[in-house]
Amino acid sequence: MLLQPFIEVIDDADKLNFSASQVSNWPGYTRRFNLSTNGPLEAINIIVTLTMKAVAANQVLTFGLPNFLKRATLNVHDHLGDQYDACVASGPGLLGLQMLEGLPLEPATIQSIWCSNANRGSAGNSIVAGEVYRIHYRINCSHPGLRGYLAARSYLHTQRHKQEPLLVLDLASTTEMFAGTADPFSAVQLEIFTERREITDALTDQLINSNGGLIKWDVRETQQSYASGFTAKQQKFELPGGREYASLFLWHEANGTDLEDLSGNVTIGTETLWQLKAASTTKTTFRMKYLQMLMSQSRGQHVAAAPYPLSDALPVDLDGKTSGTALVTAKLLSHPFVLGGTMTSGLAIQEPACIGIDFIRDGNAPVDELSSTLNARFAGDTKWAFVGEITTPGSTPSWIKACCRSYLSDISVFKRLPTIGA
Repeated sequence: MLLQPFIEVIDDADKLNFSASQVSNWPGYTRRFNLSTNGPLEAINIIVTLTMKAVAANQVLTFGLPNFLKRATLNVHDHLGDQYDACVASGPGLLGLQMLEGLPLEPATIQSIWCSNANRGSAGNSIVAGEVYRIHYRINCSHPGLRGYLAARSYLHTQRHKQEPLLVLDLASTTEMFAGTADPFSAVQLEIFTERREITDALTDQLINSNGGLIKWDVRETQQSYASGFTAKQQKFELPGGREYASLFLWHEANGTDLEDLSGNVTIGTETLWQLKAASTTKTTFRMKYLQMLMSQSRGQHVAAAPYPLSDALPVDLDGKTSGTALVTAKLLSHPFVLGGTMTSGLAIQEPACIGIDFIRDGNAPVDELSSTLNARFAGDTKWAFVGEITTPGSTPSWIKACCRSYLSDISVFKRLPTIGA
């Protein structure tokens, strides 16, 4: 291990705790935290624990509980005097990017995703009063796949910053998580801790002054709305230029409320072909489900779905026996564990509403060079864009959104192709 790690806990009761009156009819809040300059910052961990009253079936909007963190903004003033937002991302964007980059989500967070997936759709299951959920959001300063000095160069070396980093958390209101549910929580608890590394002044100087210096990055969301009523109409989703992309997590929001594949054709075997292209240059061609498959194969193995144990789909008496009748209505008893769309008929395939591309590595092998980043440093107005035919529901606008990790500084010195021997 290159630099020894340590944890720093943010202890500010006035900002982290919420009274019963604040929790009632949860309106959403904004909290601001100054982070210390006690050495290189590797990651910021944001934890929220939610005690539920109840949420009726078919109430989840998009990701549901993970929407609780509406936006995390990290503003820094670095050693060069540059002041910028190193992170502007939603909670679901951070979770999806972490999952894509190969750092597993912790079990309680997976449980929260599972619960929200169970509550989605016309055959969803209610969230029962008294359930307690924890969601762990993480801002990784370094892509989890980087190792050695490449990782160390990607940390935020706050010990040399001009001022303390400012973390601003916008917490979503009830109406941004659930439809028709005014008062879902009986308690809310927020926690924050940072992961840092010990470093000497001499090594800091070497990293800053050596060829390539520190790597300036950002984690940022971009989004595009699409009018209602499109039928297999070609559209594009552009990525901001002036940077190089390490990874991106992308998702579709039909009507702005449902996670559904917006591809113009979703018939098995003939689904819409998408392209990632810039002007006349095509980088790759794919179907949404192909990227879903590739992401899943290297990011942990599990069954597609499983029965959710805290569901109200089965009427149970005090002895733990069913009440004599069959299943209540036609509720689904099997739900997926990961971020994505609803289960298709047959309950074995999750709709590819959430996909991703990790440009700098395959699988979970560590990375020590950056030759495969997606270079978006074009002259003029040319940009990389996802291009494909989309179909949108006929009511309100739909969205495609992406949470991306980009390198803002010149990283050409860190692109090393191997020398091939005779």
